[in-house]
Amino acid sequence: MPVWRNNDGLTIRTGTDEAKNANLYEYRSNGPRRFLGIDLNWANLPQVAENSVAIDYKERSPKGALIESGVIAKPSVPYASAGSAFLLNVGLADADNGTNILDVDALVVAATQTEVNAGGTDLAGWVGAAVGTVVPEAAVVTWEVDGARPTAGTTEIRIFYSIPVDTTDRLGT
Repeated sequence: MPVWRNNDGLTIRTGTDEAKNANLYEYRSNGPRRFLGIDLNWANLPQVAENSVAIDYKERSPKGALIESGVIAKPSVPYASAGSAFLLNVGLADADNGTNILDVDALVVAATQTEVNAGGTDLAGWVGAAVGTVVPEAAVVTWEVDGARPTAGTTEIRIFYSIPVDTTDRLGT
C-alpha cells in the first residue's frame, strides 16, 4: 500500500491505492478547525461479532486534538437491518489497536438505526464521552456494529476537532 504524507500532513495514496475509496479521511482548513470524515457505507461495516475494528490504520486522530462535536449526515440511502436492530459505536484506540485509550464508543455511543437515519448533531444523546476532551495520544478510529448488521444504507459521520495553540510557550520568559 504505497502511501505518502506531504508537507501539510495530508495522506497521498499512490499506485493501486490511489483510486481506492477511503472509509476514513481527514479535512484540514487554514484555520484551527478540522474534521475526520467516516464513510458509513453498510457494505464496509464490520460484522456484529467483530469488536472495535480499526477503520483505517493510516489516518489517525492527532495527539492533542480537542474533540469539539460529531455530526451524522442525513443518509443518501436509508439504513435497513433485521428488526431495525442496527447499533453503531465509533471509538478511539491506541496506534497498535491493542488497548482502547478512551473507549470503543468514545465518539459515537450506540447510535440506533433510527438515529442514524435521522442524522444530526447529538439529537438523541449518541455523542461519546471524548467530545469536549483532548485526545492524549495519536489514535486510530474504530467502529463496531451491535444488534444487527445493516443490509442497506450510506451516510457520513464528521468528527470536528481543533489543535489548541499553546500560548504559554514564549522565548525569554
